[in-house]
Amino acid sequence: MAAQNNMGKNTASGGKSKWIFIIGILFILWLISIVAAGAISLYFGGDYSIESKMGQGNVAVISVKGEITGDKTGSLLLDEGTASTTVVKFIKAADKDQGVKAILLEINSPGGAAVASEEIMAAFSKSQKLKVAVIRDVGASGAYWIASPADRIFASRMSLTGSIGVISSYLQFEGTMRKYGITYERLVAGEYKDIGSPFRNITDEEKTMFQEKIDKIHEYFLKSVADNRNMSKENIAIVSHGSFFLGEEALELGLIDEIGNKDDAVKYIEQEINASAKLVQYEERRGLFNSIIDTMSHQSFYVGQGIGSVISRPGIEESINIRT
Repeated sequence: MAAQNNMGKNTASGGKSKWIFIIGILFILWLISIVAAGAISLYFGGDYSIESKMGQGNVAVISVKGEITGDKTGSLLLDEGTASTTVVKFIKAADKDQGVKAILLEINSPGGAAVASEEIMAAFSKSQKLKVAVIRDVGASGAYWIASPADRIFASRMSLTGSIGVISSYLQFEGTMRKYGITYERLVAGEYKDIGSPFRNITDEEKTMFQEKIDKIHEYFLKSVADNRNMSKENIAIVSHGSFFLGEEALELGLIDEIGNKDDAVKYIEQEINASAKLVQYEERRGLFNSIIDTMSHQSFYVGQGIGSVISRPGIEESINIRT
């Protein structure tokens, strides 16, 4: 019997050691892949720093595409949206470059986070360079806000612009939870601390509070666009409803200055700076090493978020989304 027990213990110990060995090998392979990716990036990646763009051209081209967010999103294979931190960095770098005479924003975005859009708009507005924006398929809401300080805005006849409004949404699961016998015990210090929680229905008073805040953001949004574009009260009243407009409609309302594309914008820049345009694309091209690190960071964040959400309150941060 003792011999059988010892044999069982040895088998269990051997199985455990086997798994430790396998995990160790996988960890070593993972480290090797990171080092190899870094070496490949350094060898083939080139210099993609902002400093490397200095003196390379007289027109800084900056893209605003996809959803506008505060920080960079994406993964190893996907590069999603535009981060305000990145675009603001590009604008400031172009401002510092004495060789850059104009900043050309290429916009193809439906908008995004209100604060992120305002950050880019403010940086673009403060620039002392000639400011030009080209709207491709869509430059709406927060993306149009970004374009509004430009000295000249170009758009196609089929481009969608405008949509000067603010949207906020929230989810409510109380009815579904009640159906399955799940209850939400509300323990808060502060009457409105869990406002917007998806686990209880929002009250009429809370809905009024939200609407007041959204209306204030909308008023600020409208005033900013009106000031940037020197729009008449009549035209501001038309665009204030949040509608979108095609290129020629936008031209009539003063939302854009000219029907045209990137080539037309470049010709305009050449006329204004009295020189041939030499375009330099400001972009954040990540090497394989940085992409892997970013992907790992995102995955680590999501794991941490999953653990942290167990003890966090399901309140406004998780359920309320305000976008321009």
